[in-house]
Amino acid sequence: MIRRASTNPEAGQVGVGTKLVEREGHLKPLSGFAYGEERTFSPVKFATIVPVSEEFLRANPDGLYSELAGKLSGAISRAVELAAFHNRNSLTGEPIQGTDANGSVIGSIPDDHKLQVNATDSLVEQILTGYDLIVSAEQKNFDFTGFAAHPQFRAKLATARDRLGNLAYATGVESKGPVNLTAQVGSFLGLPVAFGKAVSGRIGNNAGTDVKLIGGDFSQFAYGFADAIRIKVSDQAVVRGVSMWETNQVAVLAECTFGWYVNDPTAFVAWELATSGDKAKPAAASGGRKPAKDPEQA
Repeated sequence: MIRRASTNPEAGQVGVGTKLVEREGHLKPLSGFAYGEERTFSPVKFATIVPVSEEFLRANPDGLYSELAGKLSGAISRAVELAAFHNRNSLTGEPIQGTDANGSVIGSIPDDHKLQVNATDSLVEQILTGYDLIVSAEQKNFDFTGFAAHPQFRAKLATARDRLGNLAYATGVESKGPVNLTAQVGSFLGLPVAFGKAVSGRIGNNAGTDVKLIGGDFSQFAYGFADAIRIKVSDQAVVRGVSMWETNQVAVLAECTFGWYVNDPTAFVAWELATSGDKAKPAAASGGRKPAKDPEQA
């Protein structure tokens, strides 16, 4: 459950002028602060079980069993990122159940906030068009706080230039240092950029979308773990009717409880790559489920 302020404090002038006697000794103005309605979002439990033979566990060939806990934690992390960004199940590709009120960062974005970028026009100008969608909504009072980009979009950001020919991207959130294509965080036009495959949604068995970049006011997105990722190992469990003890197997379980909430989807804008010669076609919805051409493409 989260609560957001509906009234923020404001400051005003003290006194009746700029002279010392007109400033000092006068009453200070009063302001206020109030919370709006409480918002509740539904937590989701994510889990996966991997049975392995006891011989595999003991032999630990090439350290593969030792790596399993990390791989299971990675599976949980990918699952929660896909859920928060697209409200999709990474195992089945279907929508997460019972989270309609939670929204999702990309899946809930309205159609007029889904844009396309083409290879003909300035990338900086095209991204600034989306930036204006967010900051020009004066009644919303959004701040544009940063971007999330798919790794495939890194090279386009790294080579983008403004009207004066200056590079718009730099490695590191403080715009320092040469471009590093392995860095997971950078800055574009002074705003932080984080890279991750959850942006497109092509994770696990989810077909995903062609979205390569999102941006907006990330203060409108709340998320958190209700408990840490837990790893459990058992040789006594019964998994789908199969006894681990009787079959000489070991079951490794990873699980966690995670929740997220998108307060206002209009605080975000998404960009797709336009097809050749297509400069203004609206982007597809997040649930469009376009299959990847290459199984390795995320």
